Order: sequence, then C-alpha cells, then structure tokens
Amino acid sequence: MKPTGMLPRRPRTRVARTVGLHDEVDVTIDSLSNSGDGVARVDGRVLFVPRTVPGDRARVHIRAAKKQWLKARLVEVLEPGPDRIDAPCGLFDECGGCDLQHLDYAAQLRTKAEQLVETLVRIGELDDPEVQPVIPCDPPWHYRNRVQGEAREGRLHFHRRLSGEPVAVPRCLIADERINARLAEGLPAELQGRVELALDGDEVVVRAAEERDDERGFTQINDAMGERLMALVLEAVADSDAPRVMDLYCGAGAWTVRIAQAHPDKHVLGIELNAGSVQLARQRGREANLKNLAFQNGRVESHIAALDPADSVCIVDPPRSGLDAAVVQRLRERPAGTLVYVSCHPATLARDLKALGRRYTVQRIQPLDMFAQTSHLEVCVTLRASVATGEPMAEGPAEA
Repeated sequence: MKPTGMLPRRPRTRVARTVGLHDEVDVTIDSLSNSGDGVARVDGRVLFVPRTVPGDRARVHIRAAKKQWLKARLVEVLEPGPDRIDAPCGLFDECGGCDLQHLDYAAQLRTKAEQLVETLVRIGELDDPEVQPVIPCDPPWHYRNRVQGEAREGRLHFHRRLSGEPVAVPRCLIADERINARLAEGLPAELQGRVELALDGDEVVVRAAEERDDERGFTQINDAMGERLMALVLEAVADSDAPRVMDLYCGAGAWTVRIAQAHPDKHVLGIELNAGSVQLARQRGREANLKNLAFQNGRVESHIAALDPADSVCIVDPPRSGLDAAVVQRLRERPAGTLVYVSCHPATLARDLKALGRRYTVQRIQPLDMFAQTSHLEVCVTLRASVATGEPMAEGPAEA
C-alpha cells in the first residue's frame, strides 16, 4: 500500500539543453549575411558563422551567445555547399581583409544582388525593385590601387580576424601586382605604425597612413570599376537637358571636371568639405580652362538651403552614413530633375530612398562589384523628379 498523505510522483520531463557559449554544434548554412557571414538557425536563434557558404553542413564552436542570436567560428566543414571553393589565399582564414574568397565568384555576384533587393524592400520599402545585374570586377583579383596596414620590422601587417592581432602579409591577392612587388622588397625599417602603399602612375608610394595625398585627392581603390561608375554618372547627365549640374560631396572634382568638359553649355557646381580637395579641384578646373565650373568648400548640409536643385542634375555620393536630414528635406522641397545617388552602403541608401519618397521615380538601380572578394557593394541609382506632389513632407532620414 502507498503511504497515506503522499502524492503520486509526476513523470519526469526531459528538457532539451539550450545551446550555449563554447558548445560545438552541427548546423546547415541557409544564406549569407550582408557582412559575408554564413547564417543558420539554432534553438530559434540566428547563428552567424564566418567562412561558411549556403549549403554547407558544418561543425561550429559557439563564441558568443545572446537571447536572439549566436556567433560561432568554423571548426570543420562536414559537407560543402555547391558554391564553396578553396580560397586561393593562404592567409584567408586569418586575415580580416576578404570575406568571400571561399565562394565562387558568380555566386558572389548573385548573392550581392539578392541582398541588395532584400535591403531595398525591407528598409527602403521599394515595391519589387528592378535591379540590374551586378557589373563584375574583371578580373576579380589584383584590382586595389592602394592598401593600408601596419608596418612592423620592414613588413606589412593586416589585422587577424576576431582578435585584431597583426598578420604579416608578404603578398595580397586583391592588391595590384606592382604593390605586391614593392611588398616583396620590404618596407623601410624606420617606418612603423599605420602605412599606405598606393599607386602613383606606375610607381608605388609608401607613406604614413595619416599623410594626405595633396597631389591626387580621393580616388576609387579600383581604377577599372571607377571608370565604369563615372560612365554611369556621365550617362545620366547626358540624358538630361537641365542647364545645371550640382556635384555634392565632390571630393577633388574628378567627376565634376569631366562633366564640365563634356557639357560646356551647363553650369557645374561642386561642393566638398575637405579644403585640400577643393583646392585640388579648382586647380584641375583652371588647368582645363573651364569657365562653366565652380566649387564651394564646406558641409553639404550647410550649403544646401541656398541651392535650388530643381531643373538640375544633382549628384550625391555621401559617406557611409548617408544623406543628412537637411539634404533630404531640400531634395524633397525642390526635387532635382535628375538625381544620381552613388552609395557604398546599401542600408543607408535604402533608408534615404524611403525618405525621398514619391518625390522621385527610380529609373535605374545599377550595382557594381567595386570590392570583389569582400561583402561590400557599390550602387548607382538614377532617379527622376516625380509628378506626385500631394505627398506630405517627411522629416528626413532616421538614424541608420
């Protein structure tokens, strides 16, 4: 007989153990994040694993665990995904410079296009945006005309993934071969700390990273893709009969001068914060004997209220943070006949396109693979002033 007053024992419930810090688990990678990490799902949480590709079945070690997400490092690829390849660089697993060398290049382009569409829909709230195929980097190696790193004992070092520790780099597969030849010679022993190696014609200049290049100003790191981008900007200007062109964030005036040369009938204005770049731009204009070209030095948001974008081609190439609220407001108050938005950060591009609203109609979205083997993407969007005028004014872009 059971003792009186005793309750019957309840059956023991087995609770599944939650994956936690330092655990090793086997996962299947579903997709890539915008930063190039493989993405899987574990315990209802998103798991990020660098150096993996969609379709990989992998064993991973959990290195960070939060309520909504996990981060892990790759231990072993148990079964490779269909687009996985062997990374050609022996430093790929250590160096933090490249994200995607282990992914077939065609798959890199396809993934970047898909991520761009997803970002434009999710953040920009664009309805089924028509994105052109990504213009590929051809070839996708040895394209960088400058690299930065840390000089130690005559050798260039990049930063190790995750830890940030220095990694000696005798050769970089995305750097121009002339830069690699200079690396093979070694760096000056007295040069220590952050340095830059940059092409100047056929010569490689080695200097401290903080030194400003007053002779060239800002240039794209990929010459061939920079020319493709400039061609898109020039095409948008040529397609417009607007009498004025405003090149905001114009740098040292590379686009501005070319536009003024190609369109002597248009008045061309460039605005740039950096005084040295403006000085160089003005010098370039004088050397080309251009009478239809002017530059202003200062913040775009400080100048924009005095400008009238209407009946103009307006070119914006802002920093990764995107357009200031004052710039968005002015572009909405007085919509430019043609607006060319060049961006290296699709998320802030999408945010700003949403803020511009129905004042503009998107004509073309053209991504360019300016930074092959990395997760970064350059995008050139051409917009036209819309006939819609009844939309209430927005307050400008939210914080990224």
